[in-house]
Amino acid sequence: RTTNQSCESFVPKAGTDPEFLYYWMGFLRPIFLRLGAGTTFLSVTKDDIGKVRHSFPPLAEQRAIAGILDAADDAIARARAAAEAARRAKRGLVQALLTRGIGANGRLRDPARHPQEFVATPQGTYPRSWELVRTRSIAEVGSGVTLGKDLTGIKTVELPYLRVANVQDGYIDTTEMKTVRVPETDFAQYLLQPSDVLMTEGGDFDKLGRGGVWDGRIAPCLHQNHVFRVRPDPQRLDPHYLGAVIASEFGKRYFMRIAKRTTNLASINKTQLNAFAFFVPPLAEQQCIAELLAAAEERIRATERCVAAHERLKRGLMQVLLTGRVRVPVAATAS
Repeated sequence: RTTNQSCESFVPKAGTDPEFLYYWMGFLRPIFLRLGAGTTFLSVTKDDIGKVRHSFPPLAEQRAIAGILDAADDAIARARAAAEAARRAKRGLVQALLTRGIGANGRLRDPARHPQEFVATPQGTYPRSWELVRTRSIAEVGSGVTLGKDLTGIKTVELPYLRVANVQDGYIDTTEMKTVRVPETDFAQYLLQPSDVLMTEGGDFDKLGRGGVWDGRIAPCLHQNHVFRVRPDPQRLDPHYLGAVIASEFGKRYFMRIAKRTTNLASINKTQLNAFAFFVPPLAEQQCIAELLAAAEERIRATERCVAAHERLKRGLMQVLLTGRVRVPVAATAS
């Protein structure tokens, strides 16, 4: 194999283990970045790399360290595979629950065994007990506060608000909050309530229809005009069920189909969101579906925490092993 002029190749000399050299280069990447120069993209030269000095342990210890870090990488790979398996399982569960539902026995309905319980519709095959509704008939859709208005001479109040960046796919991220000034007489119409379903108006294709359920962790709190607030009728619609429908492939296909598009952007309006038609089971069944999906989401979060823990462990091992702060007893590891 060959490389072009944009690549610098490291050829291990005698006494240097290739695997150890690989981890060493990754560990010193921040130094290489600081040495980088360029306007369009950063690059380092052979001379820049030659300025970096570092002590290597004996070859046997290099191999032992590389073996430890290989094991850490294997654990990370297994954790990531488990996380991806959990995500795939949830996608399959969402599809099954939102088209088959939960029967009286607490299990997924089976259209093959009980075809009389299902009906074919233009939207697909759904349980007969489910009702086809539009958003406007079962929830109230509200727009948020518009930024940048001239409020000179108006009595205002400053409050936190949710932006598109706060509304992620399936959850609300309040790590970084901003505030906005609004007229005292107007802010009540933009106030969020617990169980409001928040949904982005658009932006990049991946942001269209992205959303989650607001849990009221900050009060009072407003929302920006690029974030829709959908307030379900609590007697007819569970907010977590609605959030699952919006985030499902069925929901995404609808919003992408009716969205106004440019080259890389897409957006929907309040009228289109109000017209969104979807099937609704009885409220108790909705809540059961929401609970099952919440449990599946928690399994995903648990696997993601496991990935993060393994990644932190590897970073810690690199910090102590590649700096010599902790030495590996070669006699105990060499074969």
